[in-house]
Amino acid sequence: MRAVYIVNEVKVAKILVDPMRRAILDLLRQRPMTQAGLANELGLTGASLNHHMKILRSRKLVTVFKREVERHRIMQIFLSSGAYLFVYEDYYAGYYWSNDPYESYDLPGRKNDIEIKSGILERLRLNCGGIKLDSIVISVDNGIVILTGHVKTYRDRRLVGQEVWRTCGVAKVLNELQVTEPETAGPSKILEEAHL
Repeated sequence: MRAVYIVNEVKVAKILVDPMRRAILDLLRQRPMTQAGLANELGLTGASLNHHMKILRSRKLVTVFKREVERHRIMQIFLSSGAYLFVYEDYYAGYYWSNDPYESYDLPGRKNDIEIKSGILERLRLNCGGIKLDSIVISVDNGIVILTGHVKTYRDRRLVGQEVWRTCGVAKVLNELQVTEPETAGPSKILEEAHL
């Protein structure tokens, strides 16, 4: 199981809008279960659960954890969630949020805001070499990070936001970075390249 699955496709986001599918993923995140166990736990018919599982498995949001043969030679397939945490990303708005079942400050050994900011700066220095970090202002309050300032391209903006999100101790990210050269990437550049 992956630790984090960043949802940046509309089709996947539409799949996760359904509350029953989120309930299925939540149960499978806690422990691997068979389809029969899931149906029993959720009070669904086999056909209804099959419908949801087909959709979830098509995008690898649910994976096979193990196969086990019972004493009556019946194969039991245990399923697991594809990730522990699903993070929704809005590429242009720059907001990151998640279905995290707990706040990060509930975790033992949680980092304080100064340690989080230090970790963010270190991660950005290592992974964002071509981006001028002196033009980025990082504010951290209770694990919530706000990014302000400016970067050159939408790609840089996205890269900074993702690296900040991947930093240990970060609970949420609000990416308010301004793009100084929007024509180098983004919607208009994609359209321009499509017409070539």
